[in-house]
Amino acid sequence: MQALPADNSARITEYAHPDRLVTAEWLVRHMDDDRLVIVESDEDPLLYELGHIPSAVKIDWHTDLNDPVMRDYLTGREFANLMTSRGISRDSTVVIYGDKHNWWAAYTLWVFRLFGHPDVRLLDGGRETWISEGRPLETSLPPARSATSYPVVTRDDSSIRAFKDDVQEHLGLSLIDIRSPEEYTGERTSIPDYPQEGVLRGGHIPGARNVPWARAVSDNGTFRPRRELEEIYFHEVGLKVDDEVITYCRIGERSSHSWFALTFLLGMDRVKDYPGPGTGSVSVTVMPGAGPKQVADQLQSEGVVADSSTFLDAFSASGGELSPGEFTFRKEMKNSDAVAVLVNNEAGKVIYFALNAGLRIGESLDAISKGSGIPLDQLKALSDSPAQFGVPAKAKNLEGFLAPGEYRFPLGTSAKDILQKLVTGTMDELKAQGITDPTKQYQTIIVASIVQAEGGQADYRNVAGAIYNRLKPSNKETNGLIQSDATVTYGLGTKTFHLTDEQKADKGNPYNTYAIAGLPVGPIGSPGKTAIDAAAKPAANNYLYWVTINLDTKETKFSSTLAEHNKYVAQYTAWCTANPGRCV
Repeated sequence: MQALPADNSARITEYAHPDRLVTAEWLVRHMDDDRLVIVESDEDPLLYELGHIPSAVKIDWHTDLNDPVMRDYLTGREFANLMTSRGISRDSTVVIYGDKHNWWAAYTLWVFRLFGHPDVRLLDGGRETWISEGRPLETSLPPARSATSYPVVTRDDSSIRAFKDDVQEHLGLSLIDIRSPEEYTGERTSIPDYPQEGVLRGGHIPGARNVPWARAVSDNGTFRPRRELEEIYFHEVGLKVDDEVITYCRIGERSSHSWFALTFLLGMDRVKDYPGPGTGSVSVTVMPGAGPKQVADQLQSEGVVADSSTFLDAFSASGGELSPGEFTFRKEMKNSDAVAVLVNNEAGKVIYFALNAGLRIGESLDAISKGSGIPLDQLKALSDSPAQFGVPAKAKNLEGFLAPGEYRFPLGTSAKDILQKLVTGTMDELKAQGITDPTKQYQTIIVASIVQAEGGQADYRNVAGAIYNRLKPSNKETNGLIQSDATVTYGLGTKTFHLTDEQKADKGNPYNTYAIAGLPVGPIGSPGKTAIDAAAKPAANNYLYWVTINLDTKETKFSSTLAEHNKYVAQYTAWCTANPGRCV
């Protein structure tokens, strides 16, 4: 039973169960449907507050899905209460996404399946892909959904959950250890780049094959095409579609990801997930201005310390001070060890910042400075000498080349290394699209930055096609003028939605595409992956005009004639009249 149709895009329909995976494009098309509930579930529980997909609700994998005392999941009654509190009915289509390319989102979906929720799906690529494509986030809590009355359903562990006895009976059959090779061999007892944790012993279950979870995903975090998954699991590993398979890691989040790929993408419906005995890790972000009491309560709620009051006593005794940043803890730590992570152990702290697509260079550098502590002047000086980063020679600074996304770096990473990482992401995307000539690369980034600024919720490839149509020498309708408000306001150093006739006529503004034919002199912001791909491979169309007629929904109308365009402009004007103060 499905409330909403399946994603019918070619990339999704090739999988065995395409009704369990959706693209970002599908999600955008259905976001306003009351039958849809979007759920964010992250390893880092504070990411939701820093920015989430519009209308998404939060489910914390640790506090919402697990029994607070026993190593077990919530009961049927508790699951019903959770669903009711999030406005989810038994008939809802639920789409789940999260960080780490959906580790914990897949884990949450797996728990939904324990209770047989009929229509639960995964957003391909998760949070990182949504952000890298330049799609919007919001920090405000969504309006409360109407209360539902979710039925109490008995949890069914028999079909997709494996216990110790099941694993022992399965020795010699299909066991897939999806951890890293270092964990598989026992060289490490934790995830690479995570703190080594106090597990009793390393190694793997006898007879298990090592197929790291990450092999199922492409470089951009989305699942590999079906033929590539079949090559890995069927031809390389030797699984058969009717094999009964058990996947495992330490806690269950990574194995849930591989379970999803085997079950729904390859059609291996007899796959079970072994939760594992590990203690895991907890990432806690200390926001600027946060006090010790707030942090202590967070540590207790995450199971890091047993009691916030005794932790506060230990913290006060240390004489240390809180610093903003992201810290990685183990679960069930001694107070003194947890204090050491916050105060003394710099290895537990990382640089963290997030860049939204469309940010101008000053905004991006400011966000990096705040997240890293590197002086803004130092970052600006590096940006103003762009040749050292391998960008096209025409670039005057790094505008347009700082790839959007969420970033974490070891404490002490140099400013140059941070900027190089971001630039490399953009340059790699250009090369992936076949754009290798420096002049063409720079032109593509300029177009992509305009697409990012002007596209809204529209089809970016159509926007790019319209821009290139306007630039054609044979086009007598626009005479090579792009006529983009976003380029003009960039040159003015403002972000207004309304321009005067004088501003549009000012040829002294080198970014004025109303008065100067051709592309502006440089990019006007940082484009995301979707905008870059659109500029590299635009849609073939006959459009010359586009206008966003609703600043809330970002609805954009395309047209081929000025007369048709003016009708849409009138709709925009009417929207502005109905929303005083919004179009300024």
